[in-house]
Amino acid sequence: MLIAACIWHFAGCGNSESQPERQSDTTARPIEVTQVVGIGKVEPRSGLRELAIDQAGIVREVFKAEGDSVKKGDLILSVDSDQIALQTENLQIQLKRQNELTAQALASERQLAAELRMAESEWQTSRELAMDGAETEQNVQSLAKDVEVLRAQYQGAKNVTRSNQLAGREITNQIEQNKTNIRTYSLIASDDGVLVSLDAKKGRAVEAFAVLGQLASDEERVIHGEVDELFAHRIKIGDKVTIVKEGSDQQIADGEIIFLSPILQDKSIFYDKPGEVSDRRVRRFKVGFSQDTSILINTKVECIIHL
Repeated sequence: MLIAACIWHFAGCGNSESQPERQSDTTARPIEVTQVVGIGKVEPRSGLRELAIDQAGIVREVFKAEGDSVKKGDLILSVDSDQIALQTENLQIQLKRQNELTAQALASERQLAAELRMAESEWQTSRELAMDGAETEQNVQSLAKDVEVLRAQYQGAKNVTRSNQLAGREITNQIEQNKTNIRTYSLIASDDGVLVSLDAKKGRAVEAFAVLGQLASDEERVIHGEVDELFAHRIKIGDKVTIVKEGSDQQIADGEIIFLSPILQDKSIFYDKPGEVSDRRVRRFKVGFSQDTSILINTKVECIIHL
C-alpha cells in the first residue's frame, strides 16, 4: 500500500509540472503579415472607356475595326439617319430662300433710307427759303408730310429686315441642331487610342445607350486592382508592389500603389467567371509601373503588395 501511494504521489507531481508547459505550447501567437496579394488588370490610368450611341437604329456603316488606332473625333460607325438628313436638306432650301428675302428687305431699307435723307434735305431747304419769303408755307407742309411718310416706311422696312434676319437665324439653328442630332446617330472616338473591342456589324440593330465596345486611351498604363476587405486597411499609397503572372511566381514587373479607393466595393469584372464572385467586398487600388512596360492591355496579373 505504501509503495502504491508513493507511485500515485509522484505521478501526480509529474502531471502538475507538465500541465503549464502544455498550456504554454497551445497559446496563440499573432502572425505578422508582411505581404498582401491582390488581383488586377493592365489598363489606361483612366480605365477603359465604354462606347455607346445615343440613338437606337440599324447600323449603316462601320468605319473602324477592333484593334484599330483612332484619333479623337474619328467616326467609328453610323446608324441610319435618313429622316434627319432629309429634314436638314429641306431646311437648307428654306434658308436659301430666307436669305434672298432678307437681301431684298435690306435693299428696300437702304433705298428708303436714301429717299428719306433726300426728302429731309429738301424739307430743310424749303423751310430756310420760307423764312426769307422765297417759299410758300403750303409747300413746306407738303414736304414735311413726305418726310413723315418716308420715316414710317423706313421704320417698317427696318422691321421687315430684322424679322427676316431672325427667321434666317432660326432656320440656321435648326440646321445646327439637326447636325447635332446626326452626331447622336454616330459613334465617335472620344479620345486618341485603340479600339479594344467593337461589337457591331453593318445591318445589325443597336439599342440606344447600349455598350458597343471599349476604347483604350493613349495614356499611362497602370494596374487597376482589388484587394480583399480583410486586408484593405493594411495597404497604403507608396507601398511597393511585385507584379507576377496570374497563377505563377514569375515576376514580370514591379511598381508602387499610386491610388487607393476610400471605400469598399463589390468585386468587379476582374472576376470573369460567375462562380468567382462572392459576397465579400474589396478595396480598389492602382499600381504605377516603376519602368516602361510592354505588358498588353487587359493582361490579368497578381500584385504582391509589400507592407
